[in-house]
Amino acid sequence: MNMEDITKVVERKIWTADQLLLQLGEIKKKSESLSSEERMRIPGFSDDWSEEGVTKYVKEVGKAVEDPIKYKNKVRLEGIGVKTERISDDILGDTFGIDEILRLFQKLKNINENINEILIAEVLLASWLKEGTDNTKEKLEGIVTAKPAFKRVLESGADKKLKSELVRRSIIDVTFLSKAEDAITKFANLRDYEVVLDYDGDFERLYQNLGEAWAKIQQIQQTYGISEAEIKNLINGKALLDAAELLANMDKEYAERKRKLLEEWNMYASTLKSFGEEVLEPPESLQELGKAIEDLRNRCLEYLGGSGLKLLKFLKGEDEFPTNVGIEEIRKALESLRPFFLKALREER
Repeated sequence: MNMEDITKVVERKIWTADQLLLQLGEIKKKSESLSSEERMRIPGFSDDWSEEGVTKYVKEVGKAVEDPIKYKNKVRLEGIGVKTERISDDILGDTFGIDEILRLFQKLKNINENINEILIAEVLLASWLKEGTDNTKEKLEGIVTAKPAFKRVLESGADKKLKSELVRRSIIDVTFLSKAEDAITKFANLRDYEVVLDYDGDFERLYQNLGEAWAKIQQIQQTYGISEAEIKNLINGKALLDAAELLANMDKEYAERKRKLLEEWNMYASTLKSFGEEVLEPPESLQELGKAIEDLRNRCLEYLGGSGLKLLKFLKGEDEFPTNVGIEEIRKALESLRPFFLKALREER
């Protein structure tokens, strides 16, 4: 750089300094009309002495003097971590609205600081403020009202990463809390069965897997009467997806077992009904169904005898022909079974 270029740079710097001094002079004159409290809020210089640093400071001081109310509100919001660069002057001028927002923010802090941290770290509060103080108050009030639900999620024993995700999504949309609580409940239920529950960041997939596994457990218990201990013994220590697969296979196995038991129950029940006997509906539980079948079988024995029962099973395709039964026994058995066949023929007509 030659002497002429250096001279131009120095002259420009001097001109910039003169302009800044002129601005500061005007700002100082205006500041004389401020109250002592407002003058106390004028920021001190803490930047470097570069042209950019000084220019930035003069601009900031100008805002503090030109509109002390807006500047005060700006400082108050920045005090809780809100980035105010994109918040309009109109919003910064709404002191009552900002008072309410700060009050609600403090109320949330008393509930749990994690909520406030998410509001600031995710820039949620700043983005809401850009839409206006009324919109922001409405959202914060919704969170305050939902305090019990937020506490239940935050105080649950779920994975820390999962809780953070649930709280974040619930802050954005409070209606999500119902889904969050459902996930937490199922998470806790499956944890009681000692299923290994890891959260990889995909909530929707986890929620679906939790729902499917828990639904299978309930179905197996309610439809087949299988005990919690038996189910737990099958899935404890297993990852969620493995547990869900085991439960699905368990459901199929018990469904097939119940189908066969019901076929046997129907055979004995229809036989007894043909003799005019009253038969109750079959129980749901596999254990109780087994006991009911044994009871029906004993009642059928009273009518048919052992040979008649064997012959009935053969005729129903349930067993082989009883070769060790004599002609006389077969005749007696068929006589015993006559009401059954007559009833079946009448029903076919």
